[in-house]
This record gives sequence, structure tokens and C-alpha cells, in this order.
Amino acid sequence: MPVISRAARTLTSALAFALVAPAILAQEIKSILPAPPRAEGEGPWKRLILRGATLVDGTGAPPIGPVDIIVEGNRIKDVKNVGAPGAPIDESKRPKAEPGDHEIDLRGHYVLPGFVDLHGHMGGYEQGTPAEYVLKLWMGHGITTSCDPGSGNGLDFMVDHKKKSEANQITAPRLKPYVTFAQGVKEPIIRPEEARAFVQDVARRGADGLKFFGLRPDLMAAAIDEAKKLGLRTTCHHAQLAVARLNVLDTARMGLTSMQHWYGLPEALFTDRTLQDYPRDYNYANEQDRFSEAGRLWRQAAPPDATTDSGCVPMNQLQTSMLCRCCSTIWSPQIHTNEYQLRCCQVMSPHSGLRPSRCWITGVPTQYA
Repeated sequence: MPVISRAARTLTSALAFALVAPAILAQEIKSILPAPPRAEGEGPWKRLILRGATLVDGTGAPPIGPVDIIVEGNRIKDVKNVGAPGAPIDESKRPKAEPGDHEIDLRGHYVLPGFVDLHGHMGGYEQGTPAEYVLKLWMGHGITTSCDPGSGNGLDFMVDHKKKSEANQITAPRLKPYVTFAQGVKEPIIRPEEARAFVQDVARRGADGLKFFGLRPDLMAAAIDEAKKLGLRTTCHHAQLAVARLNVLDTARMGLTSMQHWYGLPEALFTDRTLQDYPRDYNYANEQDRFSEAGRLWRQAAPPDATTDSGCVPMNQLQTSMLCRCCSTIWSPQIHTNEYQLRCCQVMSPHSGLRPSRCWITGVPTQYA
């Protein structure tokens, strides 16, 4: 076996890092025009009372009304049924307005809780769209919380807008900035301790979480572990440039709290391969290749009723992966509620660098742990 020098290994790691995230090593992050101070709109008030609306509460329950809705301190405090459709409002059931309250008559209107956008980019410098336009567009479409996975305008820019939104100084949803791993660094991160140091720095600067595009397994494990210790959440776009090392099952076992798009899902359902079947002339830099072949990935994945040589069902492994850590029985409220038992089996995963385990749920009632 040929001997590879430390310098060569360092170069290889740096090259792999740069290929996965070629834009994040830039020396300067250009931001869009920031949002101006709030100059329109009313409030805030002591309480906001929405009168006579039909409510769609977002839990799966059907519409109901008429109701009066009390909002206090940015929270929906109470919902009062005030009559029946087509009948006069029962005034005895209505909450009484107090000094400092604001009332809006919403008879004939529907009310929904604010939408939470888990993947909303504020735009980029090249697009030339100012932050004010994007933020008001979100608000106008009912988005009251938005997570920017990547913070392409820079973490400091996003944290500044987050604080101004919380203080009601700009017209904007609540903002949750997730910073792209290694954004703004001048040299590639090639050691686990460097990954931890980066996570510590962005936590200090106010990030809510981190976004990955894929990393060497030891770097990903270190970054996710450090994020958990510091109370940050994590998400990943499992890009094809790195998914051969870590698919969604691998990163879920590391503790990743969410994923973006669906990249990494079909790869986690492979039973006879690790890589997708790329055409000979495939080039990842060509978006026509990238998206057309990504769409064909599902045909290479295991069907819903498939099993591995070890007897595991890949689809069940995928559904329960967020409950699994290594190969031990993990208990959760969901499992307790259904009296299901979480069991593990061995499936070789040579590309993950982790203990080769997978989990699934069986329908065998069991005692609580």
C-alpha cells in the first residue's frame, strides 16, 4: 500500500472541503440593502381581539366559527366560540375589550396561525433585491417566522435583522438565522477541533443553527456534537458531492435535527449500491445534469416493502432514524404512546465511519422502560 504523506492528506481534505462548499471560502460577504426602520402599520397593542372569524387552527381540525381570538404579547391567548354560523353573535360569550385593546371585525373572513417557513433565503447581492421587499413579501403572504438556512448575506447581517424584528423596529417576521458551516473562514477546516471552534464562534455571534452541505464524517460529527452542547440546531442539504460519505440516516444518528430538500433520502434507501448510477458524461456543475439525474434517484432506491439481507426494512429505518442512536433501544414519548418497541439490527454502512446499525419499529407491545 503506498504511503501518503500528512501534507498530501491535508491537501486531499482541503480539496474535498472546498468542492462541497466552494462559495463559503470567499474573503468578503456582500449583503443586500438592509431593511429600513418601520414607518407604517399600527400597534403593538396591549391586546388584539379578532372578532367573529372562522378559524383554521393548523392542527388538522376543520374550520370553526364564529370565534373571537385574543392575542396578547405575541401569543394567541384564547379562542372563544361566540355563536353559530348564520345566527346572531352571542354577546354574552364575547371577551370584553379593555383600555389599550384593539379590535378588528373579521366576520366573513378566515384566520390561520402564522406560517413558519423552514427554508427562506432573504436573497443575495447579485439579485439586487433589498431586504425590505423580501421581508414584507413574507409578511404579506402570512409568514410570521422564517428560517434562513445559510445566511448568505452574512451571519452578522441576519442577527442584526433578527434583533430588530424582535424589537419591532422593522417590518419583518421572526427570523432564525442558520449559518452555512465554515462561512467566512479563510482556510479550510480539516480537523474536528477546528469544526468545534467554528460552531462556538457562530453561537457566540447569535446563530440559531448551522447548515451543512456534507462533510467528512469526523468533521460533521464534531460540529453536530458541539452544536448540541451549545443549544444550536442543525440542518443539511445532503449534496451529491458528499452524500456517498453521509446520507440522511448517517447524519440523523449523529444528531442532525433536520434536513433540506430531499437529497440524501433515496441514497439512504439503497440496498445494492452506495452511489447513484451516474451517466458517463455527468457533470455536477451542469444543473441540467444535476436536477435531471436527481429525479431518477428514486428508481434506484428500495421499494417500500423491500428488506435487506439482515431483515431490516429500509423505509422503516428511514422513518425512525431520528429516534436511533447507535444500536441500543431508545425510548421516546411517541413509542410509549403506541406501546411499540424500537429494535435494532446490523446493516453494514462502510461509508459512514460510524457503528453499522439501523433501527426500526415493531408492533410488539412492550413495557415502558
